[in-house]
Amino acid sequence: MSIPALAQDTDAPTREELDPDGPDDGLLPPANVRFDGEFARQNCPFVGNELRVRIDRIEFVNPAGGAVPEELLESLSAITAPGGEQELASVCDIRDAANNALRRDGWIARVQVPQQTLTDTLQLNVIAARISEIRVVGNAGPFRDQIASQVEALQGVYPLNERDAERILLLANDVPGITLQLSLAPGQAGTGDVVGNLAIDFEPYAVLLNTRNYNSRRIGRETLYGRFEYYGLTGLADRTFVAAQTTYDFDEQVLVQAGHDFALGASGLRAGAAFTYAWSNPFIENLDLSTDTLLADVNVTMPVLRRVAASADLTLGLEYADQETKVGAISLSKDATRTVYLRGDFATAISNMGSFRTYSQGFLELRHGLGILGATEFGPFGTAQTDGVSASRPFGDSTAFVVRGEATAGVVSSVGLGLNLTLAGQYTDDPLLNFDEFSIGNLTVGRGYDPGANSGDRAIGVAAEVTQDFVLREGLKLQAFGFYDIVQVENLDQGTPDPLRTLESWGGGLRLNLTKGLSAEIAYAEPLDRPLFNDTTEPPARVLFSISTRFPSLLR
Repeated sequence: MSIPALAQDTDAPTREELDPDGPDDGLLPPANVRFDGEFARQNCPFVGNELRVRIDRIEFVNPAGGAVPEELLESLSAITAPGGEQELASVCDIRDAANNALRRDGWIARVQVPQQTLTDTLQLNVIAARISEIRVVGNAGPFRDQIASQVEALQGVYPLNERDAERILLLANDVPGITLQLSLAPGQAGTGDVVGNLAIDFEPYAVLLNTRNYNSRRIGRETLYGRFEYYGLTGLADRTFVAAQTTYDFDEQVLVQAGHDFALGASGLRAGAAFTYAWSNPFIENLDLSTDTLLADVNVTMPVLRRVAASADLTLGLEYADQETKVGAISLSKDATRTVYLRGDFATAISNMGSFRTYSQGFLELRHGLGILGATEFGPFGTAQTDGVSASRPFGDSTAFVVRGEATAGVVSSVGLGLNLTLAGQYTDDPLLNFDEFSIGNLTVGRGYDPGANSGDRAIGVAAEVTQDFVLREGLKLQAFGFYDIVQVENLDQGTPDPLRTLESWGGGLRLNLTKGLSAEIAYAEPLDRPLFNDTTEPPARVLFSISTRFPSLLR
């Protein structure tokens, strides 16, 4: 038995509430390639020499014999002879310009001036680096063979480009629990051979803890979240995790999670699966309302771009979700979605642009519901149902096509003043079930509103922040911020009394970062609109807090 009239007005957990955020490790893995030694700028022995020479042509040669690699010649194509008589020191200027051209394109190579009789053609030696040996320092734990097989590829790269080396290193750095740093030092003089010194740091586990008060009062505002990750259970560059979240009273909302992902070879391809089960019992006087949610996901992720300054991944996955709400023993609503999705994620590290620093991150996801494995379908009367029980939305289509995404971009000045903009939303042509709708609130766009205070099939939102950074002491940073959020949601269900609604909020607060292992935020958030058309007033202002920590990073 079901009660369709009440099916749309429940406190069922939103998608965001079922995917709590742990402490942030940063946008990109902390790996880099550093070169020490003779590829640095060379001195010029001809400074002050009054001898003049004629340079009408430049010839680049490989002192070891054979041709200079085409890739290097392409980078050097802009280096041209000045023509006519020049001071002898101009030879060094040409050499330095050639070295700068190679360095600009990422080549680990050097240009030298060999001994020669200079008539009208200047001959320059181009020595490209090749890694002849890799020395490993540190403990890679159970991933030593995995790391070795990936890093060995560096010895086959010729000519050696910093970006190619970074990609190989960063793919190895994707192994959970591993942090890599590669420094290159000159090998045998004059040959271009370099020695790679690979420093490895391995943490076999991580514990993430968080407490915050972002939820609604009825479902329990304050939550505790804990996650334990273990690296190397199978030796396949794998990560295994278990997690749990609960309200402070251990009654109104509880969720448990478990998952495992692992590498498929040395290319960076990874496969994974995750499972979430949640049950909630919101406090509503004289109403025994409860919701059970099951969410399972299997996926394969491929690295598309790996650089120190930028990263991008592509994920193909299948999501299985069941959500049932009951009043006592009576089913109020039941949803079942089976969704295939394609998702692209990107991030750029903080980079300098004059006196400003910029950064960005985001994702774009294409989702399509599948009418399989007992998914919600339309019944004989044209309304959505699952196993004879009314769905959360009478016209919700479990097979809908949905595009959703989010992008954040920020700029910070040299004095710590910054601007951060986030654009988020989704689009579809069909009414959706509750779980697939875009939910406004503290966990998405619309800080100050309870998660799920309103939702829509379509949505577009902007969150803007002005920030000011302060460094209190080494390892202790404080950020003051003010924000303004605006989001518009649209519902496509037939007969919706208020299909289009715009909600705004504003506020400000402080963020504190103590090393990598501890962060805290406190904010004042004031909603400016009524979430639903039948609300009599806008929600009261709220003070929000979140405290996150990670072990063993906190102890370092």
